[in-house]
Amino acid sequence: MSKTSLSLLSAVFAALLSVEAGAQICHAENDTPNFSDGTSMGGPNLMLAVKFTPSAPIACTRIEVFTGEGSGTNSVPLWSHDAGPNEPLASLGSASWNMSSTNSWQGADLGTPIPLNAGTTYWMVWSPINGSQASVEALATPGQQYRGSFDGGQTWNGPFSFPSSNWKFRLYCNACAGGFQTYGSACPGTGGVAPAIDGTGCPKPLSAITIDMTQMLPGAPAILLLGSSNQVAAITPSCLLQVAPLLPVAVPFTVPGSGSLSFGATLPNDTPVPFNLYLQALVGDPGAADGVASTNALWMSVQ
Repeated sequence: MSKTSLSLLSAVFAALLSVEAGAQICHAENDTPNFSDGTSMGGPNLMLAVKFTPSAPIACTRIEVFTGEGSGTNSVPLWSHDAGPNEPLASLGSASWNMSSTNSWQGADLGTPIPLNAGTTYWMVWSPINGSQASVEALATPGQQYRGSFDGGQTWNGPFSFPSSNWKFRLYCNACAGGFQTYGSACPGTGGVAPAIDGTGCPKPLSAITIDMTQMLPGAPAILLLGSSNQVAAITPSCLLQVAPLLPVAVPFTVPGSGSLSFGATLPNDTPVPFNLYLQALVGDPGAADGVASTNALWMSVQ
């Protein structure tokens, strides 16, 4: 099936539903129970920066390191990357917590999710108390770069790498609380075949979703309607419109020869959360009872 951008999915609709989302690890470095128990770290005003590059776009909501051996306030900002000097550039957001002395995964929730782009370099910056268990584990082939600062990030020492260890940390993102649900009935077209619509992916900011439409008349003119409610109205005497297009948002297209079409989009970071979106496709089909075939309807809940 062909792919077409559907940037209109970022249009603002009324917030109608709110579901609290859990969190899941979406990027991690050396995420194992192993750690180098004899390695400690810290110092007055130390900021330790570990360089990393996510492989997929994420919206980070929590940061954790593996530490212990003390009690006091730690912070874990994320910083952007300055490619020239190969060092942290500026803080993107930060969180802090009161560290437990038990060696364990510890960290804090960010007040606002931090969007991170795939293939872009960032720095996880940790400000530990003196004598903290270092968040490292023994590895045969170290590769991570890290730097240190003692003046709030104005200047950075390094880059360095451990001779036999690598850094451990976790980035969390909200689990998918939204989703897709089909509803209503379709109006069949040529040969009594009814078009269908469905969706896949996780509807949340920075996530990719796909709207799939199938079983349509090849070559027919069609339109995808986007609505802000599931209000029902008549299209023809025998066919129902099952979305309420209160806003003038619609996507016209021509049905490919396969009879199927997919619209793909990555929801932007400024997508309003939460909100509901309702979709239905209409197809000009001479074989339909009134010349118009339609899909069932699709509810997309963005969380």
